[in-house]
Amino acid sequence: MPNLRVISLSRNRLTGSIPIDSLACCAHLRMLCLDGNRFDFSVDSLDQVLDYLEGRLGKTAMISL
Repeated sequence: MPNLRVISLSRNRLTGSIPIDSLACCAHLRMLCLDGNRFDFSVDSLDQVLDYLEGRLGKTAMISL
């Protein structure tokens, strides 16, 4: 999946944690939409997830959780 540019899994009632490590192979990812799900994380871990994704995907990526 190295050429994958968009992942949209919004409003699917997904639970658990966000599979951040799985996104590491998506070097060209520019849009990640995961809103409308039921992921488990605290405010601190959400900040860590966003920091990681922004660092990994770049400042131009769109992230919606």
